[in-house]
Amino acid sequence: MRNKAMVMMFVLTLLAGTVLATTPIRVEFADLEGQNTGSSNPDQLPALVDLGLNVTKVNEDPATFTAAGAVFDTANEGDGGRNYIRTIDIDYDSQDFTAYIVVVSPTTNQNIFFGMGSAQMGSWGVFDYGVGGASTIGCELRDRFNVVWRNDNTGAQGIDTAINDGVITYSPEMLIMMAYDAAAKTMSFYLDQENDGSFDYEPITVDITGFFDNDKNARILIGADESGTIKNLYVDTESTLVANNPSPVFGQTGVLTDATLTWSVAEEPNSPGTPVSDFDSHLLLISENWKDIADANDFDGVLLATGSYTPGVYDATTNPGGLAMDKTYYWRVNEKIAGDPNVTYIRGNIWFFETQKSVPVIDVQPANQAIESGDPAIFNIEVTSLSAPNYTWFKYVDGTNDIDLTTIADADITGADTDTLTIANAEIADEAGYYCVVSNDSGTDVPSDQAAVIIKRLLAYWPFDIADDPNSVIAGSPVTSALGAPTFLTEGVSGGAFQFDGSDDAFYTETAQADYFKACDNAMTVTCFVKSSGQVSWTPYISKHGESGLGWQLRQRGGDRKACFTTRGTGNDDGTGSITDIYDGQWHFVTGTFDGTEKKLYIDGILEVTDAVSGSINYSTSPVVFGARIWEEPDGFKIGGFASISIDEAQIYNYALTAEEVIQLAANLSSQPVCREYPVGDIVRDCKVDMLDLAELAKNWLTDNNVVPE
Repeated sequence: MRNKAMVMMFVLTLLAGTVLATTPIRVEFADLEGQNTGSSNPDQLPALVDLGLNVTKVNEDPATFTAAGAVFDTANEGDGGRNYIRTIDIDYDSQDFTAYIVVVSPTTNQNIFFGMGSAQMGSWGVFDYGVGGASTIGCELRDRFNVVWRNDNTGAQGIDTAINDGVITYSPEMLIMMAYDAAAKTMSFYLDQENDGSFDYEPITVDITGFFDNDKNARILIGADESGTIKNLYVDTESTLVANNPSPVFGQTGVLTDATLTWSVAEEPNSPGTPVSDFDSHLLLISENWKDIADANDFDGVLLATGSYTPGVYDATTNPGGLAMDKTYYWRVNEKIAGDPNVTYIRGNIWFFETQKSVPVIDVQPANQAIESGDPAIFNIEVTSLSAPNYTWFKYVDGTNDIDLTTIADADITGADTDTLTIANAEIADEAGYYCVVSNDSGTDVPSDQAAVIIKRLLAYWPFDIADDPNSVIAGSPVTSALGAPTFLTEGVSGGAFQFDGSDDAFYTETAQADYFKACDNAMTVTCFVKSSGQVSWTPYISKHGESGLGWQLRQRGGDRKACFTTRGTGNDDGTGSITDIYDGQWHFVTGTFDGTEKKLYIDGILEVTDAVSGSINYSTSPVVFGARIWEEPDGFKIGGFASISIDEAQIYNYALTAEEVIQLAANLSSQPVCREYPVGDIVRDCKVDMLDLAELAKNWLTDNNVVPE
């Protein structure tokens, strides 16, 4: 039995593929634990360069190579920055590949990073996904496993929903895989929590179309801080020099149990397009566990004779038999050249596919219902099932005592045992999450996502018109208290306003009533007038935590003079920044809306940004805060992120306002007209066509500026 490192080496064998002669060595298997040099200056480590890698560093000790692997230094303590090992090759976006790392004894503060990117230097002197000049896609393993990305060609960036809602199990060794589809421009990330050969959750897949346009470099990057340790790196690119072109394709789902597996025979190295003609056998390896096929000696493969193939037909074919439903299968083909006395196989890449489901598959999930009081709430799901599906709808309580609606005698509730649940005359008492459990003859219950009943209403409104009363005027909303001494301004947008000094000023609602705003996790609108001329990176106007994967913030966007709407746990977490520069010393009406599928950012009543999102905002125990953010730690609540800004006319709704509602609100609160767009004929640009435009036209009537031939 080979040792673990050797087994993994054979899992991912890289062959050159189409590479120019001047291209650096392609990474195949980087045995980082095998370096064991103790070097604190890896730029002088020739062995690393020989593997096709080099090191970026923020200090003199970016990584130390020990018997455990590459141990990354602390970088700048607490700033989230990382030292990196990266490939010298810069064109990994041009071809399909899969890559793995093995992480040793990870902890929640080490910020393990694995991805592909341009890797430009950031503001802290570190490579990071969130800085200008870098298009990057990667996953982070810390207190959760999530994907972070930035498209520098558009300025968009975000943090995608954490896998398994952020709950993962830490083990002595954890394996992370990323798989890139060059044609589809998608990157998928997989997590094997125990490095036992099976991935624990559905992958996170991100569309990265356009990320690496304009000659952006695309290196494979691994990094960490706080002594994060990475044991090995494996990279496997598609190559015609081994068995290739598999069917089912890599990652295919819904494969029939009687499927025929096909692949193309390896080509001659010096004659592209010409299959190797002197193979005398092919070894098909297939298993539910990818480690089972790491070494042919450890698995009873299916040996296929060359004679079973028709000469001139280059697709090798076999039916493996014995496939079962609801499984993930890993497979590869090793090919042996005739006359090889050492019986050496040319090892193929590992592929995988999923067979069709016997259990029900929910194709369309229920959607949130934001309605007026007294309107019906209608939830619908669509299901694919090999046998007749059964439906049971539940009202969420706490995950343990949820209410089975098929047992409730209520004339307003119908369809609790069908694919469509209707709640007639919905009221505030009906506000909750609802979900459906689907079953069939497989005996497996499949729950849908939760969707919420939302009775539309304004939850809180802070006019800020009274110097000693910062409270919301909506009955039942939480009391608002001051920290520091926010300055009352007598001339706000409408009446008074408050100015926050960026040092220790803030308003915050009662921490005991944080759940008053919990409905906003499903859908919301947050809006206020802001005025400032000096921005500080990522400081909030209004927040409910909005960091560490929890809550939301309406805030300043990075180092830009723009606004953004941060929603944690929804994908596109930070969202795209506004078009308008709002740090010009003038009042601007900033509005963020979220409905579970899209979030939008409006400036001065006009829609500027739409970002795709999904699910709900991750719940935070923090209160709503103006001019700062508050978060809870084991020893109590903490505050930080103070903003130097003036705020007026703040509101929070439990649903997403429409574009028409936002522009009308901007006009109502400012007592000024807001121009949606200039009409045709509006010469003087006052958003209307009238006698002023006619007068301007008359002044220049019959003016002719043509230059005519002499």
